[in-house]
Amino acid sequence: MKKQNKIQPTQLMEYLVPFIIRHQVVLIAFLLLYLICSNFAFLS
Repeated sequence: MKKQNKIQPTQLMEYLVPFIIRHQVVLIAFLLLYLICSNFAFLS
């Protein structure tokens, strides 16, 4: 029998959700920074 190394979407979500919750402040800060930079690049 072959062992499946494929990651199940549920397992991925179980890993991602706590990661996102733990790093949500950093992620939001990066997102805002990206939006501000893209807006300045668009305006200039």
